Amino acid sequence: MEFIEAWWHRSQIAHYVGDSPEGPFQFVETLVKDADGTFNSPHNPSVLYMDGKYVLTFIVNEQKGKVNQHILMYIADSPNGPWRPAKGEADGTILRAPTTPDYWNYKSVRGVTNPSLLKRKGKYYLYYKSVEPPTEPGETKGPYRYGVAISDSLEGPYINQKKPITDMSIQLEDGYFFTQGDDDEVYMVSRDYRGKYGSSGGGLIWVSEDGLYFSADNVLRAFEPLQYYLKKEGSDSMERPQILQIDGAPAYMYTASRFNVSGDSNTCSYVFKFK
Repeated sequence: MEFIEAWWHRSQIAHYVGDSPEGPFQFVETLVKDADGTFNSPHNPSVLYMDGKYVLTFIVNEQKGKVNQHILMYIADSPNGPWRPAKGEADGTILRAPTTPDYWNYKSVRGVTNPSLLKRKGKYYLYYKSVEPPTEPGETKGPYRYGVAISDSLEGPYINQKKPITDMSIQLEDGYFFTQGDDDEVYMVSRDYRGKYGSSGGGLIWVSEDGLYFSADNVLRAFEPLQYYLKKEGSDSMERPQILQIDGAPAYMYTASRFNVSGDSNTCSYVFKFK
Protein backbone atom coordinates (compact mmCIF):
# COMPACT_ATOMS: atom_id res chain seq x y z
CA MET A 1 0.00 0.00 0.00
CA GLU A 2 1.32 3.45 -0.89
CA PHE A 3 2.20 5.62 2.10
CA ILE A 4 -0.24 8.38 1.19
CA GLU A 5 -3.12 5.89 1.34
CA ALA A 6 -2.06 4.17 4.57
CA TRP A 7 -3.39 6.89 6.88
CA TRP A 8 -7.02 5.86 6.48
CA HIS A 9 -6.28 2.14 6.84
CA ARG A 10 -3.67 1.88 9.60
CA SER A 11 -3.55 5.00 11.77
CA GLN A 12 -3.75 5.04 15.56
CA ILE A 13 -3.38 7.91 18.04
CA ALA A 14 -0.40 7.84 20.41
CA HIS A 15 0.43 9.73 23.60
CA TYR A 16 3.92 11.23 24.00
CA VAL A 17 5.33 13.33 26.88
CA GLY A 18 8.16 15.87 27.05
CA ASP A 19 9.62 18.09 29.76
CA SER A 20 9.36 21.19 27.57
CA PRO A 21 7.35 22.32 24.54
CA GLU A 22 10.44 21.67 22.42
CA GLY A 23 10.81 18.05 23.55
CA PRO A 24 12.31 15.55 23.30
CA PHE A 25 9.08 13.56 23.51
CA GLN A 26 8.88 9.99 24.74
CA PHE A 27 6.20 7.45 23.82
CA VAL A 28 3.76 6.64 26.64
CA GLU A 29 0.95 4.60 25.13
CA THR A 30 -1.33 4.06 22.16
CA LEU A 31 -4.25 6.20 23.26
CA VAL A 32 -6.85 5.40 20.58
CA LYS A 33 -6.48 2.09 18.80
CA ASP A 34 -7.76 1.04 15.40
CA ALA A 35 -10.81 -1.19 15.88
CA ASP A 36 -11.56 -1.67 12.18
CA GLY A 37 -15.18 -1.94 11.05
CA THR A 38 -17.03 1.14 12.25
CA PHE A 39 -14.05 2.56 14.16
CA ASN A 40 -11.31 2.38 11.58
CA SER A 41 -8.03 4.29 11.56
CA PRO A 42 -8.37 7.01 14.26
CA HIS A 43 -6.48 9.97 12.82
CA ASN A 44 -5.80 13.73 12.88
CA PRO A 45 -6.01 14.35 16.65
CA SER A 46 -6.29 17.79 18.22
CA VAL A 47 -6.05 18.30 22.00
CA LEU A 48 -7.13 21.34 24.05
CA TYR A 49 -7.51 22.21 27.73
CA MET A 50 -11.01 23.66 28.00
CA ASP A 51 -13.49 24.12 30.85
CA GLY A 52 -11.11 22.35 33.24
CA LYS A 53 -11.00 19.28 30.98
CA TYR A 54 -8.64 17.85 28.40
CA VAL A 55 -10.53 17.51 25.13
CA LEU A 56 -9.39 15.28 22.27
CA THR A 57 -11.07 15.45 18.87
CA PHE A 58 -10.18 13.15 15.98
CA ILE A 59 -11.66 11.31 13.00
CA VAL A 60 -12.45 7.70 12.10
CA ASN A 61 -14.03 6.00 9.10
CA GLU A 62 -16.32 3.03 8.64
CA GLN A 63 -15.28 -0.04 6.64
CA LYS A 64 -12.26 1.89 5.34
CA GLY A 65 -14.50 4.30 3.47
CA LYS A 66 -13.33 7.89 3.10
CA VAL A 67 -16.82 9.12 2.26
CA ASN A 68 -18.07 8.29 5.77
CA GLN A 69 -15.31 9.88 7.84
CA HIS A 70 -16.69 11.58 10.94
CA ILE A 71 -15.52 13.39 14.09
CA LEU A 72 -15.30 12.04 17.64
CA MET A 73 -14.55 13.64 21.00
CA TYR A 74 -12.90 12.13 24.10
CA ILE A 75 -12.67 13.93 27.46
CA ALA A 76 -10.42 13.46 30.51
CA ASP A 77 -9.54 15.24 33.76
CA SER A 78 -5.83 14.63 33.11
CA PRO A 79 -3.71 14.22 29.96
CA ASN A 80 -2.89 10.78 31.38
CA GLY A 81 -6.57 9.82 31.32
CA PRO A 82 -8.74 7.96 31.76
CA TRP A 83 -10.46 9.18 28.61
CA ARG A 84 -14.17 8.76 28.01
CA PRO A 85 -16.29 9.30 24.89
CA ALA A 86 -18.29 12.52 24.83
CA LYS A 87 -22.03 12.38 25.24
CA GLY A 88 -24.04 11.55 22.14
CA GLU A 89 -23.25 8.43 20.18
CA ALA A 90 -21.78 5.62 22.26
CA ASP A 91 -18.34 5.79 20.64
CA GLY A 92 -18.02 9.57 21.12
CA THR A 93 -19.09 10.63 17.61
CA ILE A 94 -20.17 14.28 17.74
CA LEU A 95 -20.44 15.23 14.05
CA ARG A 96 -21.26 13.47 10.78
CA ALA A 97 -21.78 14.89 7.32
CA PRO A 98 -25.33 16.13 6.73
CA THR A 99 -27.64 14.14 4.48
CA THR A 100 -30.04 16.81 3.20
CA PRO A 101 -29.37 19.21 0.29
CA ASP A 102 -29.89 22.41 2.28
CA TYR A 103 -26.36 21.95 3.71
CA TRP A 104 -23.34 22.93 1.65
CA ASN A 105 -21.47 19.66 2.24
CA TYR A 106 -24.21 17.04 2.10
CA LYS A 107 -22.47 15.40 -0.89
CA SER A 108 -19.00 15.49 0.68
CA VAL A 109 -16.70 12.76 -0.66
CA ARG A 110 -14.68 12.87 2.60
CA GLY A 111 -17.43 13.22 5.20
CA VAL A 112 -16.37 15.69 7.92
CA THR A 113 -12.70 15.66 8.90
CA ASN A 114 -9.75 17.50 10.45
CA PRO A 115 -11.53 18.93 13.53
CA SER A 116 -10.45 22.08 15.32
CA LEU A 117 -12.36 23.15 18.44
CA LEU A 118 -12.71 26.72 19.72
CA LYS A 119 -14.66 28.31 22.58
CA ARG A 120 -15.77 31.86 21.89
CA LYS A 121 -18.25 34.05 23.79
CA GLY A 122 -19.76 31.10 25.62
CA LYS A 123 -20.30 28.95 22.52
CA TYR A 124 -18.30 26.05 21.14
CA TYR A 125 -17.22 26.12 17.50
CA LEU A 126 -16.21 22.83 15.90
CA TYR A 127 -14.49 23.58 12.60
CA TYR A 128 -14.05 20.84 10.01
CA LYS A 129 -13.11 20.15 6.40
CA SER A 130 -15.31 18.66 3.71
CA VAL A 131 -14.36 17.84 0.12
CA GLU A 132 -17.01 18.57 -2.46
CA PRO A 133 -17.72 16.37 -5.49
CA PRO A 134 -15.61 16.85 -8.64
CA THR A 135 -16.38 19.96 -10.67
CA GLU A 136 -14.27 19.15 -13.74
CA PRO A 137 -14.18 16.06 -15.99
CA GLY A 138 -11.51 13.57 -14.94
CA GLU A 139 -11.26 14.85 -11.35
CA THR A 140 -11.71 12.43 -8.45
CA LYS A 141 -12.48 15.15 -5.91
CA GLY A 142 -13.57 18.76 -5.93
CA PRO A 143 -12.86 21.85 -3.83
CA TYR A 144 -11.53 21.57 -0.26
CA ARG A 145 -13.47 23.93 1.99
CA TYR A 146 -14.15 24.43 5.68
CA GLY A 147 -17.37 24.58 7.66
CA VAL A 148 -18.38 24.90 11.29
CA ALA A 149 -20.83 23.30 13.72
CA ILE A 150 -21.83 25.22 16.87
CA SER A 151 -22.97 24.07 20.31
CA ASP A 152 -24.05 25.69 23.57
CA SER A 153 -22.13 23.04 25.56
CA LEU A 154 -18.79 21.30 25.19
CA GLU A 155 -20.20 17.85 24.54
CA GLY A 156 -22.84 19.00 22.12
CA PRO A 157 -25.08 18.60 20.35
CA TYR A 158 -23.19 20.41 17.59
CA ILE A 159 -25.43 22.02 14.98
CA ASN A 160 -23.92 22.11 11.52
CA GLN A 161 -24.15 25.48 9.77
CA LYS A 162 -25.64 25.45 6.30
CA LYS A 163 -23.00 27.61 4.61
CA PRO A 164 -19.22 27.10 4.40
CA ILE A 165 -16.86 29.51 6.11
CA THR A 166 -14.54 29.80 3.09
CA ASP A 167 -15.14 30.30 -0.62
CA MET A 168 -13.66 28.35 -3.53
CA SER A 169 -11.06 30.91 -4.55
CA ILE A 170 -8.51 29.33 -2.17
CA GLN A 171 -8.55 25.64 -1.41
CA LEU A 172 -7.22 24.74 2.01
CA GLU A 173 -6.31 21.79 4.19
CA ASP A 174 -5.51 21.16 7.85
CA GLY A 175 -7.12 24.24 9.39
CA TYR A 176 -6.37 25.09 13.02
CA PHE A 177 -8.46 27.84 14.68
CA PHE A 178 -7.64 30.03 17.69
CA THR A 179 -8.17 33.38 19.39
CA GLN A 180 -5.66 35.57 21.24
CA GLY A 181 -6.28 37.02 24.70
CA ASP A 182 -9.20 39.47 24.68
CA ASP A 183 -9.15 39.80 20.89
CA ASP A 184 -12.55 38.96 19.36
CA GLU A 185 -11.05 38.02 16.02
CA VAL A 186 -10.66 34.35 15.08
CA TYR A 187 -7.49 33.16 13.37
CA MET A 188 -7.02 30.13 11.16
CA VAL A 189 -3.70 28.55 10.18
CA SER A 190 -4.01 26.24 7.19
CA ARG A 191 -2.06 24.58 4.42
CA ASP A 192 -1.96 26.48 1.14
CA TYR A 193 -3.35 23.34 -0.50
CA ARG A 194 -3.23 24.41 -4.15
CA GLY A 195 -0.33 26.83 -3.79
CA LYS A 196 -2.42 29.99 -4.24
CA TYR A 197 0.11 32.07 -2.28
CA GLY A 198 3.28 30.12 -3.03
CA SER A 199 3.78 26.36 -2.93
CA SER A 200 1.34 23.81 -1.53
CA GLY A 201 3.90 22.67 1.05
CA GLY A 202 3.57 25.90 3.01
CA GLY A 203 0.71 27.50 4.90
CA LEU A 204 -1.51 30.53 5.38
CA ILE A 205 -2.94 32.65 8.19
CA TRP A 206 -6.56 33.81 7.89
CA VAL A 207 -8.48 36.31 10.04
CA SER A 208 -12.23 36.56 10.68
CA GLU A 209 -14.20 39.07 12.73
CA ASP A 210 -16.87 36.58 13.79
CA GLY A 211 -15.42 33.11 13.13
CA LEU A 212 -18.23 32.37 10.68
CA TYR A 213 -16.59 33.55 7.46
CA PHE A 214 -12.93 33.83 6.46
CA SER A 215 -12.51 36.06 3.41
CA ALA A 216 -9.93 35.32 0.75
CA ASP A 217 -9.12 39.04 0.89
CA ASN A 218 -7.64 38.67 4.39
CA VAL A 219 -5.01 35.95 3.96
CA LEU A 220 -1.24 36.06 4.43
CA ARG A 221 1.54 33.53 3.89
CA ALA A 222 2.33 31.95 7.27
CA PHE A 223 5.08 29.35 6.72
CA GLU A 224 7.06 27.65 3.97
CA PRO A 225 7.70 23.98 3.08
CA LEU A 226 10.27 22.07 5.12
CA GLN A 227 12.93 22.48 2.45
CA TYR A 228 13.00 26.22 3.18
CA TYR A 229 14.03 25.58 6.80
CA LEU A 230 16.04 22.36 6.54
CA LYS A 231 17.86 23.20 3.28
CA LYS A 232 17.41 19.57 2.26
CA GLU A 233 16.30 18.40 -1.17
CA GLY A 234 13.22 16.19 -1.05
CA SER A 235 11.78 17.82 2.06
CA ASP A 236 8.01 17.54 1.97
CA SER A 237 5.05 19.70 2.88
CA MET A 238 4.17 20.50 6.49
CA GLU A 239 0.75 19.17 7.41
CA ARG A 240 -1.78 19.50 10.21
CA PRO A 241 -0.32 22.61 11.97
CA GLN A 242 -1.31 22.86 15.65
CA ILE A 243 -0.62 25.91 17.84
CA LEU A 244 0.46 25.86 21.49
CA GLN A 245 -0.41 29.10 23.27
CA ILE A 246 1.38 30.35 26.37
CA ASP A 247 -0.15 33.24 28.33
CA GLY A 248 -2.78 33.73 25.65
CA ALA A 249 -0.41 34.09 22.70
CA PRO A 250 0.91 31.60 20.11
CA ALA A 251 4.26 30.23 21.26
CA TYR A 252 4.91 27.04 19.27
CA MET A 253 3.65 25.41 16.08
CA TYR A 254 3.71 21.63 15.66
CA THR A 255 3.46 20.04 12.23
CA ALA A 256 3.73 16.58 10.70
CA SER A 257 5.47 15.51 7.51
CA ARG A 258 6.18 12.45 5.44
CA PHE A 259 9.80 13.64 5.30
CA ASN A 260 11.88 12.26 8.19
CA VAL A 261 15.06 14.25 8.81
CA SER A 262 16.76 11.16 10.30
CA GLY A 263 16.31 9.22 7.08
CA ASP A 264 13.82 6.72 8.52
CA SER A 265 10.78 5.74 6.48
CA ASN A 266 8.20 6.66 9.13
CA THR A 267 6.57 10.08 9.44
CA CYS A 268 8.12 12.81 11.56
CA SER A 269 6.86 15.76 13.64
CA TYR A 270 8.51 19.18 13.71
CA VAL A 271 8.33 22.00 16.26
CA PHE A 272 8.68 25.71 15.41
CA LYS A 273 9.03 28.47 18.00
CA PHE A 274 7.46 31.86 17.41
CA LYS A 275 9.90 34.74 17.62
